[in-house]
Amino acid sequence: MSWATSREVRRASASAAGPVERIRAEPSPLRAKLLLAGWLGAIGARVGFRPVVVGGTALDFYVAETLERSHPEGWLASLDLDVVSVSPGGVVPALPFLAALEREGFVLERFEDADDLARFGRAVRHPALPIAIEVLPEPLTGSLDHLVELEVDDYVVPLIAPEDLIVKYAESGAHFRHQREWTRALALARAQAGRLDLDYLRRRAEARGCRDEVERALRGEPLVR
Repeated sequence: MSWATSREVRRASASAAGPVERIRAEPSPLRAKLLLAGWLGAIGARVGFRPVVVGGTALDFYVAETLERSHPEGWLASLDLDVVSVSPGGVVPALPFLAALEREGFVLERFEDADDLARFGRAVRHPALPIAIEVLPEPLTGSLDHLVELEVDDYVVPLIAPEDLIVKYAESGAHFRHQREWTRALALARAQAGRLDLDYLRRRAEARGCRDEVERALRGEPLVR
């Protein structure tokens, strides 16, 4: 499987089948999740919601070509799809989007009160699909100007920038001495070497107070325990 890992847009052949059928027929788990993200985006556009793919699915996309050649020890691909809600003005409430998903046949995990939604987000599933979705309550940790837009069939799927993911995983891996998070930072830095906006990456790391950790990840150094 070959994917673009820079900010260029690639287009796959579109299918006349419905979104559920297209996702179910897709043999690649990663591409199936990206097709699902595209469908979520089409639903969200009707209510002013733009879901941005974050977390493990975005990471798996950026490192896909590298992983075809070698898997880091203990590497686990993401099994679900995490999205955050954004609009040109910033973060927007997820509730209208969740209502739109229900109208399309998705099933929402119910919480006792609205405060639970604010703290934990909302787990979502479609009965015909095996992919869990998490609509996160947090803002996008990064710049809208650095989102990567990927064309998958007739969808445009925005992903969090690889630079923002490196900062996230390097910071959490070093702070919590979490080997899996640090491995993710190293794999991403290696896979995207030569494509990263290093000025932006270092500005983000400085803002988060983890410049040293990010520099070590860029050099491929082991986790310091």
